[in-house]
Amino acid sequence: RAGLRHPPGPDLQLEYPVALAEGGRLVAGYVDLLAAGPDGLAVVDFKTDAPPRGELAATHPAYVEQVRAYARILEALGLAPAGTVRAGLLFTAEREIRWVTRR
Repeated sequence: RAGLRHPPGPDLQLEYPVALAEGGRLVAGYVDLLAAGPDGLAVVDFKTDAPPRGELAATHPAYVEQVRAYARILEALGLAPAGTVRAGLLFTAEREIRWVTRR
């Protein structure tokens, strides 16, 4: 439904490494899925936990912060304007991405 299901290539990367020096420390990770499209960049992290009920920020704040941090890193590196990267979580037992950032 999000238009992100197609073979990896220049506009869709899996396990994309990101890193940034921030506040005197190195922040690094691997984005499970990074997609570039006409609407900008999208970051999706896959989770195998049971899908939560309720607001993700309340039930899984660390997961929400993780994908938001990936978005901030990509923006800080100049790959997208500030506040434009969509970040979401895909619980593998569900069919839809739960977006945690809005444009």
